[in-house]
Amino acid sequence: RPGEVSAALPIGYGSIYHLAVEMLNQRLGTQTNNIPYAGGAPAVLDILGGHVDAALIDISGTIQNIQKRELIPLAVTSPERSKVLPDVPTFHELGVSDFVIESWQGIFVPRATPDEVVEVLNRDITAVLRSREFAEPLEEQGFVIAPGSAESLDQIVARDIALFREVAAVAGIKPE
Repeated sequence: RPGEVSAALPIGYGSIYHLAVEMLNQRLGTQTNNIPYAGGAPAVLDILGGHVDAALIDISGTIQNIQKRELIPLAVTSPERSKVLPDVPTFHELGVSDFVIESWQGIFVPRATPDEVVEVLNRDITAVLRSREFAEPLEEQGFVIAPGSAESLDQIVARDIALFREVAAVAGIKPE
């Protein structure tokens, strides 16, 4: 029944959520009716209200609804199970081995920033990220604290650009 299942797209067309839904459709051979939203909260409200069937969305934006059993998580897109949702399988465990998407945040500086400055910033930011006061509240919401080097962030960015460029090309998504 192609196009009958509706998928909420937090932050709309062309977003990571849109690309993730298209990637899942490609891996499963399915087709969803994608509904754009102006953020995660409105998407969650429409799922709760029965106006849309599902969404691929960050755990942090839904953890309270999951804990209250208002939303039922079916799978996580990470390579391992989430520490806050240990009973929820990964897509790999469900047989979709080539569907891994990890949401990440990075701090960027201009390319001309001296290496010494980048190293100091990275060291200090890493110290904050690893501090109990900073990390613990985020981890309780489902975030995974994983500081790394500027080089490792470059690799993540390059990997995701290549992955989502391919997904977009297959789905016919073009920048407007």
